[in-house]
Amino acid sequence: MKIDKIDIFQLDIPYIRAFKTASTTHLVRGVVLVRLGSEGVFGWGESSVGKNPHYSAEYADGVFSLCRDVLTPLVLGESVSSGEELTARFSAIKGNFCAKAAFDHAFWDLSARLNGKSLTQQVGAAETDVVAGADLGVEDSLEILLDLVKEQVDVGIPRIKLKCCPGWDIEPIKAVRQAYPDLAIHVDCNSGYRIKDIELFKRLDDYGLAMIEQPLQHDDLIDHAKLQQAITTPICLDETVVSPTKALQAAEIGACRWINIKPPRVGGLTNSLEVLSICKKHGIKTWVGSMFETSIGQALCIALQRAGANDYPMDLFDSHLLYGLDVGEGLKVLPGGKAVVPAAPGIGFDPQIEKIEPLCVNKFSTAVK
Repeated sequence: MKIDKIDIFQLDIPYIRAFKTASTTHLVRGVVLVRLGSEGVFGWGESSVGKNPHYSAEYADGVFSLCRDVLTPLVLGESVSSGEELTARFSAIKGNFCAKAAFDHAFWDLSARLNGKSLTQQVGAAETDVVAGADLGVEDSLEILLDLVKEQVDVGIPRIKLKCCPGWDIEPIKAVRQAYPDLAIHVDCNSGYRIKDIELFKRLDDYGLAMIEQPLQHDDLIDHAKLQQAITTPICLDETVVSPTKALQAAEIGACRWINIKPPRVGGLTNSLEVLSICKKHGIKTWVGSMFETSIGQALCIALQRAGANDYPMDLFDSHLLYGLDVGEGLKVLPGGKAVVPAAPGIGFDPQIEKIEPLCVNKFSTAVK
């Protein structure tokens, strides 16, 4: 297909409720949307990268600029036949995986729409049920945390992820485990600790956690391998795995037993499928994480989960519960974590410009003349 039109939207979407992690308190989500057009058909991609570089080195202002100034000229007016070909076009650009992902996602949606297939069908997967877990942030008290956990357990959520950081780790984990001895629980450290904290992680072995997600530096493999050798609880890598190459290296040195695959983080759905293949070959379990996407980005995550990254309930959020709005009539997450997914071609729905425009802080459009 020939890409003859490109639109890029940078959005600031306020959270309904502040979300605290090891690095910061999030009040607004920075999101970049890319729309690729080919002969009047349009596909949408998303990079929910964040307002500031707290999760990764990329952030919304930078992603918007790179998409506009660097990636668009490599694609506009060109014929692209596959995700692999698009990835190759961007290969001279170092890093910037989240920016590349927005284009990759839009390409997959466009391809599926042109083929009259759902995104799930486009990746060769079946339209299976999708079930998600719950993520709870760093709270102001144990009482608030336990109330939030109870809300999720009461509606049948299958697992709970607890954000933790220095000063908010052993006690909340202990409290939740005592209240729910059989509940599937894991913790997400968001790179908040260092190898010198190894004794703390040894203590976590006592709480029957499904995994410890990204305990150490965001760009580290070596110390994670040392830590994994020293504890029995599986380590799950998140921020560290920004590409298939990093996933392979993690597998080869034993840095983890799980990898959380987030399509924006690794450069898109094309690279996500490659990471999934590497993990299956090396016996590493996988599940699909979230970067608090709108329904556009979550549709990609669902397709990946259905393609096989399903060893654990995925992260999935009803955008109305996160932000009080969505960019279109996309998926819905019901109490208990079951998702209702539109079955129309591509991502399953058409994002609505009238909902996007009020959130825009930057916009760019260009077309073949």
